[in-house]
Amino acid sequence: MTASMMIVMMKDVLITNQQQLKSPAEVNTDRDTKNTTNKIENKTKFNQSSINKNSIYPYEDFPNRNDNNNIIILQWNIRGMRNNLPELQILIAKYKPHIICLQETKTTDDKQIILKNYSSYYKAATPTKTNPSAGTAIYIHHKITQSSHQLKTDHHFIASRVTCNKSFTICNGYIKPNNIMKSEELKQLIQQIPKPFLLVGDFNAHNQLWGSQNSNTQGKELEKTIIENNICLIKPTAPTMFHEHTNTSSIIDLVMTSPTMFEDIEWEAEEDLHGSDHFPIILTMKIKATNYECYRLNYNKIDWNKFKIFTDSLSTLLALKQYYPRHQLILQIQNKIHDIISNKNHISLIWIPSHIGIEGNERVDQLAAQAHLDPPSNIPIPYYDIRVMINDLICSKWQKEWDKITNFLKIVMPEHKTPKSTNLVETI
Repeated sequence: MTASMMIVMMKDVLITNQQQLKSPAEVNTDRDTKNTTNKIENKTKFNQSSINKNSIYPYEDFPNRNDNNNIIILQWNIRGMRNNLPELQILIAKYKPHIICLQETKTTDDKQIILKNYSSYYKAATPTKTNPSAGTAIYIHHKITQSSHQLKTDHHFIASRVTCNKSFTICNGYIKPNNIMKSEELKQLIQQIPKPFLLVGDFNAHNQLWGSQNSNTQGKELEKTIIENNICLIKPTAPTMFHEHTNTSSIIDLVMTSPTMFEDIEWEAEEDLHGSDHFPIILTMKIKATNYECYRLNYNKIDWNKFKIFTDSLSTLLALKQYYPRHQLILQIQNKIHDIISNKNHISLIWIPSHIGIEGNERVDQLAAQAHLDPPSNIPIPYYDIRVMINDLICSKWQKEWDKITNFLKIVMPEHKTPKSTNLVETI
């Protein structure tokens, strides 16, 4: 056992009936015999009468969730989404996933597929002379609070922020077999993903660390990244890819997490390829039992009499008291408060000075500081937020022109001064 294998945290998932993990050859034999039977049985059960032909997703709405409130994530190299769409429908009907992460979708920008009741985030496939290659997609059920998270990378990686009792980032990626993503590139990618995170994908990385017979260059780069960046690898308990021509299997579809999420995730692989050369992987994320459900808030049904909003931004509260606010965001907040009050509700805005010993205040400060590390947003900036800078720029240019003049007036007034009554910006 190497030192790296001792350093990296591994999760040994219990196998049902306490059977030991079969060798790749045994698994291949079992799966080959079951694939044909399973496909026929699945397609027979999932007949045309159960599909709404006007909908890609066979249910009008999301099925009943698990009683334990777990999050189900489907990870799969689908090897062409249009070709294997019926098989994807079978998997959705069977597992009812909250989140779907697909690799090798092979769909371009103009041919993206929409799943009903799911919001989609994707990186389009690369067009080629024959068929598009690569491509990744994340589908998240629309009732879950979510947002896109931009990543700066040339590889096929996408990320989304999800809030379901707790907030985490789901990142889905694909590395082409002939491409090498260096450990430095992987490190830069990981630094862009807000913690805690779940990183899944087809990395085309072979390494004895996660059960491969040999290690390739990408596997060594990924191993180095795992060790140096304090990442936990969920150890696969079965091969994830089957090579039909050589009748061999390998493990290249991986799941990595932040240490805080490591104990909450269970890994399981399907025994049917479902038309691909990769086995679908089912991840179950345990959520502690609370009264919170994985749904978006319905603001129309909230009892605002039970809500108080605390903030350490005194300037924001003073701005909300303005009769004619200039800032668009302040105006939007005032309108929202007005709507709440007009429905005979009451809302309290309370100012808390920072660092006065209130429980949780330190945590809020940490989260606020962490927000500064997020990529810049696309919120438009009102002109009055930058008018001082504009005035300074105009005065600076005027001063340069004034310095070129040589006359008696220049001797009397060597520096140009803008009259206080003149607002240069109002005419812009």
